[in-house]
Amino acid sequence: MGFYVILGTAVIVAALILAIVALRWPSDRHTEGSSGKPRPLTAQLRTITGLLAVIAGDAAMVGGAIWGVSETGSDPQWAVPILTSAFTSVVAITTAYFGIRAVSNMAERVSQDAQARINEGTQNVK
Repeated sequence: MGFYVILGTAVIVAALILAIVALRWPSDRHTEGSSGKPRPLTAQLRTITGLLAVIAGDAAMVGGAIWGVSETGSDPQWAVPILTSAFTSVVAITTAYFGIRAVSNMAERVSQDAQARINEGTQNVK
């Protein structure tokens, strides 16, 4: 069990280091979004930390499943439900993250398109 505590601590430290590096990293002006503006650093940081949270959650589920199976002595009566629930949890967490990311990206694009149309309309009125 101590191994999983050390592994969890290592993931948290890695996430903190990546967050610090991302905050100090200069904006890349060459990668532009559909609106012609560079992607803000907060969006990049949100993406990185969200992905790290998913990875940490998945690692915790897998670690718990491994620990549970090893404690039961690999008895199929207990190993199958433990592994099934761990697999279901990992799939649910990962699918939820990517689903939320997709909807968030689509909402951002729709908002940018709407703002561009509003700007075009005000320019045509003048």
